[in-house]
Amino acid sequence: ASLSAYDSLFISGVIVDAGLSVRTSGDVQMQYSYVGEDALVGTFRDNTLILNTNIFNGDLRLPITSGNDVLEFTNSVVRGNVCIFFYQLSVYSTGYSGGSSVFSFTNSRLGALDVRTNGNADEVRIAGCVLDQLFAYHGAGSARYELTGSIFKREARLDGGDGFDLFRSSGNSFNGLEVLNIDAF
Repeated sequence: ASLSAYDSLFISGVIVDAGLSVRTSGDVQMQYSYVGEDALVGTFRDNTLILNTNIFNGDLRLPITSGNDVLEFTNSVVRGNVCIFFYQLSVYSTGYSGGSSVFSFTNSRLGALDVRTNGNADEVRIAGCVLDQLFAYHGAGSARYELTGSIFKREARLDGGDGFDLFRSSGNSFNGLEVLNIDAF
């Protein structure tokens, strides 16, 4: 299934045996739904994505283009990998460096979580989750990561940018924690 809209989208109680592609310039809220294959849920500048109590049987890609965005991901299962690509407009044209985003993952079971940001003062919060692997790369500006009460089965790797602040890490279980190229800890 493929949905594209200019306004906000509300998806509730939907079963999609195949893949799902959702693109909008407004907010997206998805709840109590099942996607049988890979899913892409993307939005544009200054929007909110809320994914609550869903099951994704394949990979989940969450491209967010720019601005001050919020992602809330709770009580959900992703059997494949979760990839978040947050791109400031400077990826496409130089000179833009504004915006900050907050991504939060709560009480969810994920495969590998891949977060790539280029924003100014982005925050990533992971609480009460079970993940196979976390890989986070931050290209510019400063980023804050809060990891609480989560299990990382293989590794958690933080890599990148100008300032990378792991500002809370408590109650986690790590098989391996690898922190690379951190300017401020």
